[in-house]
Amino acid sequence: MSLIGSQKKLSMGDKGFFYTCELYGNDHTVREKEIRDIIAFFNRKNTQLLFIEIDDGQEWGDLDPNNLDDLSISEEEIINTLNASKGLYQ
Repeated sequence: MSLIGSQKKLSMGDKGFFYTCELYGNDHTVREKEIRDIIAFFNRKNTQLLFIEIDDGQEWGDLDPNNLDDLSISEEEIINTLNASKGLYQ
């Protein structure tokens, strides 16, 4: 995503999605590093992230922005999940 595209998404607040991935796909180890890097970057900026988990086959456009809390998971849950699966996927 371009810098301008990222700025536009971030300016949308909790309605702006700027990173999506399938966490346990074939490229899990790459995604894991990206996720950890994103979390570390925003922690250094003291900026809270909103993590949304959707089911396979579900489309982002199908989500109701007013109910994102029902789909959100905490940063701690993300880190715990990454830590628990470390080394299991190559």
